[in-house]
Amino acid sequence: MSLNQYFKNFKKFLLLGIILVEILVFSHFGSRPSYAQTPTIAQNYYRFYENNDGIQPITPLANENTALNDIGSGTVLRLRISLSVTEASASAGQSFKLQFATSTAGPWSDVGSIGSPAIWRGFNNSTPSDGATLTSTLLSVSNVVETYEEENNSAGTPNTINAGQDGEWDWVIQNNSALGRVTYFFRMVKDDGSALDSYVNYPQVTPRTELSFSMEGVLANVNIEGITTDVTTTSTTIPFGNLSVNFPKEAAHLLTISTNAASGYTVLMKQNQDLTAEAGVTIDGVSGTNSSPGSWPGSVLGGAFGYHSADHSLGTGTTSRFSNDNTYARFETTAFEIVYSSGPVSGEQVYFVYKIEIGGAQAPGSYINSLFFIATPVF
Repeated sequence: MSLNQYFKNFKKFLLLGIILVEILVFSHFGSRPSYAQTPTIAQNYYRFYENNDGIQPITPLANENTALNDIGSGTVLRLRISLSVTEASASAGQSFKLQFATSTAGPWSDVGSIGSPAIWRGFNNSTPSDGATLTSTLLSVSNVVETYEEENNSAGTPNTINAGQDGEWDWVIQNNSALGRVTYFFRMVKDDGSALDSYVNYPQVTPRTELSFSMEGVLANVNIEGITTDVTTTSTTIPFGNLSVNFPKEAAHLLTISTNAASGYTVLMKQNQDLTAEAGVTIDGVSGTNSSPGSWPGSVLGGAFGYHSADHSLGTGTTSRFSNDNTYARFETTAFEIVYSSGPVSGEQVYFVYKIEIGGAQAPGSYINSLFFIATPVF
């Protein structure tokens, strides 16, 4: 064998040896140590159902992962919601709670307890037990039944959710005068308030805007806005009765308003005509107007009829124009604002005062007109 041939063979053996060493080294360290994995939990599917007094709701209100609209105040909903688990199993015994917000970016608030003043709160159905294990799943992706919940925090999960499975919960929630035409989002979080790993879908609800308005009579001898009422009114009449020359009479109504409109409400008022007798004779209004109420006239020759609002902060014009007592505006056939709020209210009450006086030049007769009050939510 030549020397050159010897070195060639040596290089081959050396190269083979290196390769074998590399293979042996990889094989020696190739079995990696095992690590305990943490489950990844994501909020997944949801569906709203009509509430019933059972652990299984029956009537769906929308399709899966579909927002719910036009929900009235006081409505109780059932929310079926699933959490998907990946990477590792989520063991039994874990507790969660439900939160709401007007944006998925937050801020988030816990759904209130049963009977609490929170705008979204839990609700007690008489038959099912809070925290009971569901009898079956309803969502198309769910594999594991978890619990029925009437308020935060949830009971500990009764069943393990393996990786690749969805667990399902049933939450009972009540709309307690949430804002109208505002979309609310819901999410489950851990019982300490920390968020889940991700959120695929957020349940969404948009309540309808609601407004209630009523008028009730006010008794005589009630002190309101610097006057004392002389006449007892009913909800639909102002019976001034017989008027004596230059002896004014005052009366009032109490207006009550509730609305969940985010920007409040306004009440406008107008008349169909001046106070008019059979022969077409009328009683004049005072000189003050809604935009600029004035003092009651010191001397009334014919007649004077006017109103005063106890709302000292209106939404148009000089907003404080009725802040001074004994200032009056004339009734007109054009509707003008008399009460206003810039936000939602519940049972807000405002007095509305009427004043009338006749002079010696006013023709006798039975005078009548109609007043119209128009309450409107503001969006």
